[in-house]
Amino acid sequence: DAANGGGNCRFYNNLVTGSTGGYRDTVSLSGNDPTQVCVNNIVINNPGDGFRVTAQQGLVLENNIAFGNGVDFVVNGGTPSATNLTTDPKLVNVGSGDFRLQPTSPAREAGYAVLQPGMRNDWYGNNRLTDIDRNGNARPDIGVHEVADVSLSVTNWGQGKSATFQATSTTA
Repeated sequence: DAANGGGNCRFYNNLVTGSTGGYRDTVSLSGNDPTQVCVNNIVINNPGDGFRVTAQQGLVLENNIAFGNGVDFVVNGGTPSATNLTTDPKLVNVGSGDFRLQPTSPAREAGYAVLQPGMRNDWYGNNRLTDIDRNGNARPDIGVHEVADVSLSVTNWGQGKSATFQATSTTA
């Protein structure tokens, strides 16, 4: 129960998986307090509800991914925002504890764009506002890890030659 009714509660850029604490809800928000903010989190593979929201007026629940939980989102009195996803976040290898995002993850550049002071960098120190796809819209990734920028440099390439490159990205 990460945020049950407490005022001024902010829950940003977390990963919650495999909880066994006996609680029905993994992340629970209640009350009508606009200072309760839950954004950019990944909640996966928990036996109970991923996110449970009651009396949602004023609460901010945006840009989260819930997948493989008992029930991913339970929102009493409404429906989850379209910015919350119920799809596989495509983490590298959950079983071995590698929670970095795969290059095709729907969490890449899908985060809530308003970042609080102290939340500008990820676990490794990578800037959360990197425009990795170069579309002019820098948005943070959802979850703990930010995909680091990818660059490719080719020098002394002969005229008339061609090549195929496959770019991969990393978080550290």
